[in-house]
Amino acid sequence: MEYVSRFEDLYEEGMPYLSIRTSLDEILKDLEYVQEKLSRGTCSRRSPLGSHVCWQSEGGQDFSSPSIQDILVLHPPRIIRALVNEKIITGVSSFLPLVEAATKLALNIYSSDEYGQNLASFRSALELEIPDLLHKTILQVEDRLTSYASSPSFSSQTAQCLSEEFPEGDILFLPLCNGGTMAGLDVFLRYQDLLRDKTVPYLYCGIRYSRLRCEDTGITFCAGEEKLLSELARDRTVVIFDEDVQSGTTLWRAEHFLRESLGKNLLICSMANYTCPQR
Repeated sequence: MEYVSRFEDLYEEGMPYLSIRTSLDEILKDLEYVQEKLSRGTCSRRSPLGSHVCWQSEGGQDFSSPSIQDILVLHPPRIIRALVNEKIITGVSSFLPLVEAATKLALNIYSSDEYGQNLASFRSALELEIPDLLHKTILQVEDRLTSYASSPSFSSQTAQCLSEEFPEGDILFLPLCNGGTMAGLDVFLRYQDLLRDKTVPYLYCGIRYSRLRCEDTGITFCAGEEKLLSELARDRTVVIFDEDVQSGTTLWRAEHFLRESLGKNLLICSMANYTCPQR
């Protein structure tokens, strides 16, 4: 089925505001509510929706009526954010299947209105494995550069570049959390769509290297994660993705950390949606 990006409609109204203070449970409730509305055909994707969560603008004002499209585009990366951040804190391997499940759920929500079954399975897995995580605070601060760099026009160009550079789909695509996740999901689906019936690329959203927001000094792996990535990278080129690049230091260091951890002979490259003008 052809991928129709939700970002096109969302960005027609202008760049979305990203800031939010909520919990994983409230995010899942929003998505469950939207799924029910969509399945009944009682609303359109652009319909305003009274949300369970507190949506904030850049200046801290609350948005009382985010649209369905806001929820369908902005919430899935927040689910991944919550799991990746907790994975780094705890370091336990039980987070790996949950990160994979969150990524599959995000791809499902981005590409289809029928995501209810995957969402219910994901909530059940969380309630069984790490119920406390559902009620921990998720804080996302405003970042207008990330919002701009995640524009569908940039993502379309990046996907086209990927299809020209790797026409067989033999890559392991690694968006850097947290900023690169939203655009990375969209780029991956666009790229996969361009490949048609060729080899399916692999997406892994569990790597965080956020030098400014999280003050990361390196890439922190949980137990078993390096082994998993080594297996996924076998016979594939690793493509590190970030939504924007300025000096190039973040991407260069991310490449260095991965080579140190996964092997000097790792085939690896990096790319970004948007290159910031040098000051």
